[in-house]
Amino acid sequence: RAASECPTTGTLDDPTCFSDDFSSIDSNWVSVDGDWSWSGGTVDNTNAYGPGDILYMGADYDDGYLEASVSLSDGVQTGLLFRIADMPSAANYYNDAGQMYYCGIENYYYELVICGRMNNAWYELFRYYTTITHGQFYDLGINMDGSDFTVFLNGVAIGSFSDSYYSSGGVGLR
Repeated sequence: RAASECPTTGTLDDPTCFSDDFSSIDSNWVSVDGDWSWSGGTVDNTNAYGPGDILYMGADYDDGYLEASVSLSDGVQTGLLFRIADMPSAANYYNDAGQMYYCGIENYYYELVICGRMNNAWYELFRYYTTITHGQFYDLGINMDGSDFTVFLNGVAIGSFSDSYYSSGGVGLR
C-alpha cells in the first residue's frame, strides 16, 4: 500500500503496511554496520568508509511496495534492502553479506539505479543509467509481486526484473 495509507510510525500491527517518518529512533531498527543517526525525519549513515546496513527487525514481508526518499551526501551508494532472509552480525559483516535483495542509487564510476540479489556475493539483476546528483533526494521504490519486481524512480517505472530466490523477508536501508 502507499505510505500515505500506512500508520505514521514504525509498526507491524498491520502486516501489509509499514511506514516510518523517522522522527525518532524506533528500537526495532538495528544497525548491522555503519554509524547511523536520526535527525529531523532523516536517517543518515555517517560511515565515510563504505556502506552500512540498518534493518527493521521482526518484519517479514512478501509482496507489496517499498519506497524511501534517498540521497547521497558524499557516499557512493544508498538504497533499499528487502526480502531480507538472513543478515550476519556486525562482527561477521562484509559488503554483500547475507541473503536479500537491494535496489539503490549510485554515483561512483557511473550514475545509475542498480538492483540485485545478495547471497554472500553480488548478483546484478537490473541497471538503469540516469543522472544522480549528490545532495538531491530521489524517491526510490520497488514493487514486489511474487518473482516480478518493478523499479520506480521519482514515481515513474524505470524497468523491471524477475527473480525467485527470496519470497519474503525483512526490510532495511543501506
